[in-house]
Amino acid sequence: KNIYGVDIMPMAVEIARLRAWLSLALEAEYKPQDRKNNFGISALPNLDFKFVCANSLIDSGYDDFLENVEHNLTLQRLHGEIQKLECLRDEYFDPKGDKNRKAELQNEFYKTKEYIKTDFQSLKKTWNLGDFLTKVDDWNPFDDSKPSSFFSPAWMFGNRNGFDVVIGNPPYVQMQKDNGRLANQLKDSGYKTYERTGDVYAIFYELGFKVLRKSGVHTFITSSQWLKAGYGKSLRKLFLTKNPLKLIALGPGIFESAVVDTNILIAKNESNKNKLVGGTVVKPEQLNHLNDLEYHEMPYVTVEKWAIMNDGKQSISEKIKAKGKALKEW
Repeated sequence: KNIYGVDIMPMAVEIARLRAWLSLALEAEYKPQDRKNNFGISALPNLDFKFVCANSLIDSGYDDFLENVEHNLTLQRLHGEIQKLECLRDEYFDPKGDKNRKAELQNEFYKTKEYIKTDFQSLKKTWNLGDFLTKVDDWNPFDDSKPSSFFSPAWMFGNRNGFDVVIGNPPYVQMQKDNGRLANQLKDSGYKTYERTGDVYAIFYELGFKVLRKSGVHTFITSSQWLKAGYGKSLRKLFLTKNPLKLIALGPGIFESAVVDTNILIAKNESNKNKLVGGTVVKPEQLNHLNDLEYHEMPYVTVEKWAIMNDGKQSISEKIKAKGKALKEW
């Protein structure tokens, strides 16, 4: 009941479900003589509603909808039908339910969606809910052959209070790739870290904080370009409003398949306490002993640039900046 996952690739979702299922099965006490009761292995929860296939960067608009619900009886009726979908999801997740009941729940889910689609058409114009109702119709947790066009922790997981931990390895894709497809798709989504010349992993960072509860922990491994690149300025600014705890630089050669230098950033969703420390991994075997790295305090981080240095190197760097002249000024 503690783990949830979302990915836009159907195969990634299937692999995550399989991995979780194997973990649960291997931890079970296997009783070869108890064939009647599934060899002593308890029924597993329905993982369709634990790992979902969706475009996590697109919001459902559910919160905006809730702001208007109390003003109109028809909206309240629509909200009741949406809540019914959530209840059907919750019951379907229960591993104790029999197959026939699960089939009934699935049918009820589709019938409720069809009712919403046909009976609330007038709301599209009167309350400008066309996009919202399209997303309700697009939500199909029983079919992961294609991703949902949006992501909603409330609808898909029943989580309205934020997660305790967000962990991931978001994609590193330039916004301008494919004739600016991602840049155009996300330009009006309200992300503060949106940079048309940037990389999509910056927006995933922002989304991670958005879905965290207060004081929740955010841990990503990403490209290190945000540390110094111009497009990373808005992301560095965001991090300074949160509480970054540990920055771990992963040098070249740590991952054979990586074509860029990477880093791990651990932060909490709370105000900055200025306690950031940084360390550097230079050998792959150090990944198994990250707590044993030599960490340096990083009191000098600014919106302009972040760097992992010990006190001596930092002091030299500050003197050079104070007395020298930047190349761009020559």
